Amino acid sequence: MMNMIRASLQGMAPWALTAAVLFLAPSARAQVAAPTIAFANSANQQTFGKSYSDSVYNLTVINTVNSPTVFRAGSDYAEWTRDSSLNCWNAGSLIDPVTAKNTLTRLIVPNSTYGNVIDQGNNQWWDMIIWSTAAWNHYLVTGDTAFLSSAYSATIDTLNMMRAQHYNTSYGLFKGPSFFNDGIAGYTTPYNTNTGSTFVLDHDGTSELMCLSTNCLYYNAYRVAALMAAELKLPTSTMSDLNAKADDLKSKINSNFWISGSNRYGYYISGTGSKAGVLEDYQEGSGLGWALLFGIADNARASLIVNNIHNQPKGLPSIWPHFVWFSDAQPGRHNCIIWPQVNGIFAKGAVKRNSFNAFATQLESLNNLFVNSAGNIREVYNSISGDPDGGWQNGGHWGIPSNQTWSATAYLSMIYDGVFGMNFETNGIRFSPYLKSAWGNVSLSNLKYRNMNLKINLTGSGGMVSSFKLDGVSQLPFIPATLSGAHTIDIVMSETINSGVSVFQEGLNGYAGTTDAHLMETLSGNNSGGNDQIEVGRYSGADSDDKSGLIKFNVSSIPSNATVTSAVLEVCLTGVRNGSANKTVNIHEVTGAWAEGNGLGIDGQAVPGVSWVSKPTFDGASLGSQTIGSTSGSWYSFNIKDLANAWVNGSKANNGVMIQEDTPSASAGTKDFASSESANVSQRPRLTINYTIPLTGRTVTIQSQSNGQYVSADGAGANPLIANRATPFIGAGSWEEFNVVDLGNGYVALQSLANNLYVTDNGGSSPLIASRTAPFIGAGSWEGFQIVNEGGGAYALQAQANSKYVSTDNSAGGPLNADRVSPSLAAGSWDLFNIVAH
Repeated sequence: MMNMIRASLQGMAPWALTAAVLFLAPSARAQVAAPTIAFANSANQQTFGKSYSDSVYNLTVINTVNSPTVFRAGSDYAEWTRDSSLNCWNAGSLIDPVTAKNTLTRLIVPNSTYGNVIDQGNNQWWDMIIWSTAAWNHYLVTGDTAFLSSAYSATIDTLNMMRAQHYNTSYGLFKGPSFFNDGIAGYTTPYNTNTGSTFVLDHDGTSELMCLSTNCLYYNAYRVAALMAAELKLPTSTMSDLNAKADDLKSKINSNFWISGSNRYGYYISGTGSKAGVLEDYQEGSGLGWALLFGIADNARASLIVNNIHNQPKGLPSIWPHFVWFSDAQPGRHNCIIWPQVNGIFAKGAVKRNSFNAFATQLESLNNLFVNSAGNIREVYNSISGDPDGGWQNGGHWGIPSNQTWSATAYLSMIYDGVFGMNFETNGIRFSPYLKSAWGNVSLSNLKYRNMNLKINLTGSGGMVSSFKLDGVSQLPFIPATLSGAHTIDIVMSETINSGVSVFQEGLNGYAGTTDAHLMETLSGNNSGGNDQIEVGRYSGADSDDKSGLIKFNVSSIPSNATVTSAVLEVCLTGVRNGSANKTVNIHEVTGAWAEGNGLGIDGQAVPGVSWVSKPTFDGASLGSQTIGSTSGSWYSFNIKDLANAWVNGSKANNGVMIQEDTPSASAGTKDFASSESANVSQRPRLTINYTIPLTGRTVTIQSQSNGQYVSADGAGANPLIANRATPFIGAGSWEEFNVVDLGNGYVALQSLANNLYVTDNGGSSPLIASRTAPFIGAGSWEGFQIVNEGGGAYALQAQANSKYVSTDNSAGGPLNADRVSPSLAAGSWDLFNIVAH
């Protein structure tokens, strides 16, 4: 069997075949002490818990090989760049950082033209750039700065090589097949012809393809390269150039791949031949997952993607639907079949966008496949039966390699990134878990993170953190990387929290995300990023003696779909210099990137970091002003609601704000404000953000306040909506659950889980019914509604078609109609509903 599998590995170079022979035996070293999981529900421990332990064993014992140790791709494969990278990213860097570093660094090789590039030893160039994302993740997990330096060089050199060799200047997209689909069964006509070879590049024109997944990975490579540059304190111009390339690629992906009628991005564009310029309208699971995860899809498109994704009976297929020569009886090896790593990618993207039902579907599907695999986690599964199935390609039925590593790490990633919601940042872990009520309470023990050993207890249910305690002390859902020793984290989850407040102040409740500095015109090359004060104003009254302050807060803990209702920046005056006259200072949006640096002293030092000569660009329009006196300990506040909202929703890059005298006073003197390095934590800059979280992108039940009954798409959607269910059924096919889909401009559509159709009010002429295959988006839409928060947990639904409010029409709970000019706000109102996200 081994010879059969080895003989059929499509497109593998001689290097890889040699490696396959060398890497047959697992390492003789002791298994690493991986985190253990414990579900309070014994039945879930026997299923979810067993899948977890099988996955850990797969990675740490079966597929950790050689000395020094590396992760191989599976029992029947060697190392491949794409597999190695995804496995380190998914779980390897967290569970076994030494082996992960070995695995990643051995893939950097010298190139006489471009420097040190990422190269797996064959011609599958399109699958190399995922390494950069894995490398950045490895740094976030480990804090290994030496590794970061080499990772940055390899990333830049590889991007330069790929842009020179595999970039279509007409489209602004990178060329090459799609992620991991090196077999020709992953492509439709005219490429999938039997040439005698299953390898994709042996078919004319495939090297010129432009694919969704591949371009998403290039986008993120540019983005993480900019982040690496910032960590390495490289010039701001370097970061700006990399971010500009990322922004341009994001724009090209959105303009070239989005298909409005399908509510998702297409699969690939042919670059040559009879179909040159044609976008293939197929669902590519990995590409859609990365568009969600990397933020390429905006909130409206993300909502459409997750609410219209097609799942087969056993989970998400890699590509859907069938190409013409494949079928349910003979699925293609790369078409309408389940590759678990694809499910993991999509799940990671879904939970990142708070699409919890979509995430849960993939986790439960993969768990069911693994439970039935008897401990042997396979490479590929049939999407109808769930049986291991290698699929069909070039007329032959392929074998099923055993103990596939990225299948196992996909499941581990769902647990770590999804259930426990661990988001690794440069200075710690930010938590945003999701716990479905059916899974019950769960704990993760012996989690080694840098110098810590963590135990995480997750209780409650839902996707919102209602309580977070570190060693019994309540704080924000974040732990700093500077801790050491054993710590216990207790997280209580809630089904829905529709509003919140976050206070960002360095050192408060574990928050560690403020960067600040002041810029000095007279010492124009000096950096003050490590100083404990921010000096602002004109020191001597001379034109060439100005000082400006920069402050930036990391606000990523606020969900990206939240709406900021207020944001107040506060700074504390700690002293004055060379005069105490009042000074009027203004605050501005910073539009260019900058690096804090660590220069010490009020005059700073000539060290890397932002300075007057590298002052970032900023918007000349003032966001507000304050007249600063001379009383130490006084606080001054600025309203930056609109700017903070743009940071949260991603419409503007968060480069912080600048504080300066727009019109310098003739009087000498500067104002000193406490910086994030101040010894007095309570005086450090503070940003308080209040926000609301919309229901878009989530699945909800709707309970009428008139009778306490739940709204149902009665008769599996065949009958009008009616509030007549005492308790809702929660799960696939539910008559009482609805996906809330963002239509833009404040309107949403309600998609019934009963039949996957959209609720319409038929222009107000008849009761609401779930009968539309797709919502009309625009003025007068019959499928558009506004969810109006009436306070006290009550909501009204206003129809876009006639601007009237939805009512149950009588206290007995009649069919729902959009027929009220204004809603009654009285107790037991026919027009008010409780809306709960699940």
